[in-house]
Amino acid sequence: MKKATLALASLAVAGSLAFTGCAAATPATGGKTAASQEQQVSQEGPAFADIADKVSADYKSLTSLSFTGNVDSNGTKMDVTASGELSDTGDFTLAMKGKVKGETAEATIVRVSDKVYIKASELFFKNNLGDSSGTMAKLLGDKYLLLPEEATAGMDSMTLKGLMSSFDEEFPTADDMKDPQAAGTLVDFEGRQVYSYAAKDDMTYYITTDAEPQLAGFSSTENGKIVLSDYNSAPAVTAPAEDEVMDLSALQQQAG
Repeated sequence: MKKATLALASLAVAGSLAFTGCAAATPATGGKTAASQEQQVSQEGPAFADIADKVSADYKSLTSLSFTGNVDSNGTKMDVTASGELSDTGDFTLAMKGKVKGETAEATIVRVSDKVYIKASELFFKNNLGDSSGTMAKLLGDKYLLLPEEATAGMDSMTLKGLMSSFDEEFPTADDMKDPQAAGTLVDFEGRQVYSYAAKDDMTYYITTDAEPQLAGFSSTENGKIVLSDYNSAPAVTAPAEDEVMDLSALQQQAG
């Protein structure tokens, strides 16, 4: 398992949107409180070797989820939060915020019914639409830009499933753990009681204590953390209101 996997969707989007770095936000909570769970759950969980296949299968069968986190990529620290369907055409939202070489790097992406809307900082428009003067970004203000169909037609990765595909391919196995037979350790992970498992590299994986174990998230001392939630129950995504959207042609006309 490579540490680069921690970047998850953040770095995939960073590359496609030319941010040169990206990542996540407020940790998600869910389930029982840490105190109530602690009284009912064993202090030791199953060995990772005993649940690795089950956890992998359960994760890969999900139809939707949400995640939040923070990622440090080569010194570029950003927050990211995302939620939506895990399908080739699924609706989803993704928000990123941080600093790239001292400049604000911020973007919110909404995909609904095959339409992609983006609201972002000047840095995004400078790197992606040639808006070096910042004119288009200023005209857009707090509105979303509706990308033209020709711009989104080839964006196969512009789905939550596509953005997480690299993680799917490198899902942790028993061989990735320091000791595949070691019992999981009960810990508090962002308000949830889960079992932690140390990998051979600097990664730690967190698994729910449920009868049907799910990956609750993962972290790295060097690269940050990702917290997963809303398994198969991610909130529905809605498109921005019409008065909050401009299309590219209208924006270019105003920019002259």
